[in-house]
Amino acid sequence: MTFTEKQAKIAKALSENPKTLDDLSKELVMKEQVIKENLDKMIEKEVLEKKGNQYVLPKEISEQIGKKPENHKFLATMFIEGQSKQKKALENAHKDMIKRLKKDKVIRLLSIDEEDIEKQEDYYSVLFEVEFSAKNFEDVCYAVLNYGPSSVELIEPEEYTIDMTEAQGTLNDVATIMQAYMQEIAKKRIKGK
Repeated sequence: MTFTEKQAKIAKALSENPKTLDDLSKELVMKEQVIKENLDKMIEKEVLEKKGNQYVLPKEISEQIGKKPENHKFLATMFIEGQSKQKKALENAHKDMIKRLKKDKVIRLLSIDEEDIEKQEDYYSVLFEVEFSAKNFEDVCYAVLNYGPSSVELIEPEEYTIDMTEAQGTLNDVATIMQAYMQEIAKKRIKGK
């Protein structure tokens, strides 16, 4: 279950108790039309129900809103950027990245804040912010290595002690990815000669 930033705000407000559209528009700093559009999308995704004039989150979803699992020590945000000369190629890569994030079994995706694709001078670009949780530092590194963000912000914990086993696992993950990159570079150089 993943929400856009606006949907996450709506879901958080609804996790406390059911509300009407009017209740939500008073509580959230959002236009009523924007709230309604997002509510409809959430109903379509089957993560929200409408009972009379109130919107209700199912209990199992309400309990998960904006929360990292108890066994996840890390809460982090990745800022992922994409660029391409072709808008369609960027759209496809962007959709693929989001699908991968939603299906990822190592980290838990908490929210995605997507920007629209923008035309720059001679290319297109897109930026999105991904909030996720992870069990340990090794899993945070996994996310960085697999999704290639332009930056990462660690939100929790304030302090963390890493043991030798986790440090070794993290270094081996980095080594494996670096080795794969080096092999790809070598293949391209050989083909180029």
